[in-house]
Amino acid sequence: MTLFCDSLSDNLTNMLKNMDINNVKEPPNAENMRKFVTEYLKDYDAVKSVIRVGLNPLHAQHIAKEFLESSFVLNLIKEEEAKSAHMMSDPELMKGEIIKQLLSILKNDGETLKAAERISAAKMLTDLLQLAPKQTQSETAVTNVMICPPQMDADSWSALAIQSQSDLKAKLEASL
Repeated sequence: MTLFCDSLSDNLTNMLKNMDINNVKEPPNAENMRKFVTEYLKDYDAVKSVIRVGLNPLHAQHIAKEFLESSFVLNLIKEEEAKSAHMMSDPELMKGEIIKQLLSILKNDGETLKAAERISAAKMLTDLLQLAPKQTQSETAVTNVMICPPQMDADSWSALAIQSQSDLKAKLEASL
C-alpha cells in the first residue's frame, strides 16, 4: 500500500509540473473530486482520502488512482497548494485563517467537540487577538487546579463561567 502511494505521489508531482491548468474541463463527478482534494491535502494519502469522502472502500485504491490521474483533480491540487503557499507567506492572511478556524471551533456548541477543546480554542483566540489583560507572574497560578470563589457554590460558579464564555464569544464575533 505504501509503495503504491509513494509511486502515485511521484507521478503526481511530475504531472503537476507539466500541466496546462487553463485547459481543464469539469467532469460529471466533480463534486466528489473536490471533496477528495480537500481530504487529500490533509495528509496526501489518496486511498484514505477516498474512504473519508465516503466512496466505496472496496474500490478505494482504484478510485484514488483514477482521481490522481485526472487533470481536473491535478488542477485543483495545484490551485489549493498555490493558495496555501500564498497564505503561508502573508502573515495577515494566515492570522485571518487561524481566526476563522478557531471561531468555527467555538461555534461548534458541543456537537462534535468537547468543552475542553472549545475552551482551548477560546484561549488561543483571546491570545491571538490580545483581548486578555497581561498577567504578571505573581497573578498567575502555577498549578492545574481550577479555583472556585469561596462565596458561591459550584453550580452558581458554573453558571457564571458559562455566561462569561458566552459574553467572550459575543465580543469576539463583534470584533471581527
